[in-house]
Amino acid sequence: MAMKTAVDKGFFDGIKFQNPNICLSHLFYADDALFIGEWLRRNIDNLARILRCFYVSSRLKVNFSKFKVLGVGASPSEISNWSASLGCEPSSLPFTYIGIPVGGNMNLKNAWRLIIEKFHSKLALWKGKSLGFGGRVTLAKAVLGNLPTFFMSILVVPKVVIETLERIRRRFIWSSKIEKKGISWVAWDTLIAPKNVGGIGLGSIKSLNISLLAKWTWRLKSNNSALWAEIIRSILSLDGRHWSIFANRSRMGIWKNIVKIRTVLKDFNIDPNEIVYWNLTECCWASSFVIDHRFSVRLLRERIELAGHVVCDGPFE
Repeated sequence: MAMKTAVDKGFFDGIKFQNPNICLSHLFYADDALFIGEWLRRNIDNLARILRCFYVSSRLKVNFSKFKVLGVGASPSEISNWSASLGCEPSSLPFTYIGIPVGGNMNLKNAWRLIIEKFHSKLALWKGKSLGFGGRVTLAKAVLGNLPTFFMSILVVPKVVIETLERIRRRFIWSSKIEKKGISWVAWDTLIAPKNVGGIGLGSIKSLNISLLAKWTWRLKSNNSALWAEIIRSILSLDGRHWSIFANRSRMGIWKNIVKIRTVLKDFNIDPNEIVYWNLTECCWASSFVIDHRFSVRLLRERIELAGHVVCDGPFE
């Protein structure tokens, strides 16, 4: 409330968009705070005063030594000087916010080093020695379903990273020694295939990545009052029910990668309009993958996994 009042009274200049009703000044997530504004010395000084007022009123002291100041387009010397006046550390791109890398080139394998290391450590080979085949498959599913999901929900995983993660899973399931490649008794495509086509339903990392990204196009339409949705629509100048603007080649960043998923879905014989379409009967946005008003990543992933497999519908007459 203090930040909103400061912005309304002109003490802090947030980031403004084409929509005059949107002004981004701060984001709170759990016990983490991100203050966003124009690169002005006045903003830095007034932010320090706001945080000191917060301490006086709540008796919750702000530890400025844990703060980091980042100026996009500002010189390193200016960032260092301005942060020193607050007692904060200067920072620069790329940086990590709540576990997600920001400002880095996520098309490079090195940018995914952290998630690869975590994936490897969670599927440590010594754990495989004490588990049977079913236990290793279950653990591989659990790790895939939790560790990289946060990353894969907003970032397109490069092919080389997917191959690395899949190689770690294969070695965990088939081998007991990290130095040796285990004997693959069943083709990997069979392991990741759905159960109704003869697989064991392990699922591929690529299909999960595509499904998680596709969900955002549904959320943009169905939850258009959310702050992030309003910002995306304002930046891209989106027209209510139109998808053509999504293909604008001048738009860069995470959202452009999400939009590209619509083209990828066609490779799996999935009509992108199944993700979200306008229901003329009920006059609302609908999807072929919604269960109880919630988008089902599992359903879409199963459709992707089924592509390329022959599904038996029953005996021939």
